Amino acid sequence: MKKASLLSILLGLLLALAPCRAETLQPPTMYVTGQASLFEEPDSASATIGFEQSSPTAGAAQNAVSIKLNSFISAAKALGLKSAEMQSKQLSLQPVYEENDYNRRKIISYLAEQRLEVTLKGEERLLLLPKLLELAAKQQLNNIDGLSFFFSPELKATLQEKAVQEAAKNALETGKAVLKSLNLNFKGIKSIRLAGQYSSPRQYQRSMIADAAPMAMMSKSAPELQSGQEELSASVDLELLFDN
Repeated sequence: MKKASLLSILLGLLLALAPCRAETLQPPTMYVTGQASLFEEPDSASATIGFEQSSPTAGAAQNAVSIKLNSFISAAKALGLKSAEMQSKQLSLQPVYEENDYNRRKIISYLAEQRLEVTLKGEERLLLLPKLLELAAKQQLNNIDGLSFFFSPELKATLQEKAVQEAAKNALETGKAVLKSLNLNFKGIKSIRLAGQYSSPRQYQRSMIADAAPMAMMSKSAPELQSGQEELSASVDLELLFDN
């Protein structure tokens, strides 16, 4: 009896000394998504130019394609391009067999191929692109695999910031409008989440570039390839607080 009575007293003291914790009710929340898209002309571009040369011997083919490549690089530098903006790729060499020689026994020549990647970042550097394509046309280099326009890191960062701000603003305005229509009061923003960002460079097909290059060579002027406007979009999720 004494043990039971002592236990009861201790339990009573613990209950009396324990702080009273009233359960805190969390205010209700609502999730809303806002989106925004910006359209801007890219300020950068990249192009890949191919150099080919066929010769009776492998060494002669390699030397000839190297001469072509170095000649183009020197001329491009004279136009104002920097060495860092041009990067040559590994040279490839393959045998060319006699026509209708299905067994591939008789080699009649060798074909050497090498590519040059040119990247121009920034609005000022992009002005050199028409001159570069004109130079390729004059040297009869119609093997251009692709030309793409894109945003420089600086411009992309600026546009992304603006798109996120617009998306968040749209989400907040939408959320407030919904709450007002339901006779509910907006109390604040509990959380913000960047749902996604997207941008895609515009790429020209090889046929489009091949058509532009001979025209430039005949007219002795730079080919006109307009970059057009590119889209950069952002999506933002907001968790809004409200009450009655």
